Amino acid sequence: MKTQVTFLEDRPFDNRIVEDLDMESIDSGLEHGNMYLQYQFANLSYIQDNCRMLLGWLIAAMMALTGALIATAASDTPDTLVLITTGYELLFAFTITFILICGAMFKRTVHLPGDTPSHFFQDEIMKPLEGFQNKGKYIKGWHLYEIQVRIMLNKEEQEHSVKIYRLALALILIAVLSGAALLIALLLLGL
Repeated sequence: MKTQVTFLEDRPFDNRIVEDLDMESIDSGLEHGNMYLQYQFANLSYIQDNCRMLLGWLIAAMMALTGALIATAASDTPDTLVLITTGYELLFAFTITFILICGAMFKRTVHLPGDTPSHFFQDEIMKPLEGFQNKGKYIKGWHLYEIQVRIMLNKEEQEHSVKIYRLALALILIAVLSGAALLIALLLLGL
């Protein structure tokens, strides 16, 4: 019999619950939250590395296609078949490169584990501490809140980057298959 595993969904951390927790539980939450943030950072870096590698291959392909297009166009008798198919694939490569750069590489935000100490001693955090018995619990609760927010924002970023990367791969497959179909069609038409 297969056991059903249910995961709780992410939601913002309610800082008020720290009053009912002991310090060991709060420290455990901080440790696990920071471990998860480090995992997310590594995973986002891996996705970015894959996007950069794909981008490198696309730029190399565009350089080769541009050279072939220029060489064919500059020849005494330019081959229409080569001009059309090369231009078609160059357009696809440029479009995919644009999607990767604008969608997954440019202005992407990653929320890292940790923060500057001054961040946690600003007025927004210190004012509510007046009259609070255990200030350490409250500050660690604020850390938990910040970690949870960063995890949720990183998940959105990760989902977006993976979506763009998969779109780029799908478009590459479409470009290859449609380029082959175009080549066959043009050959059959006798161009």
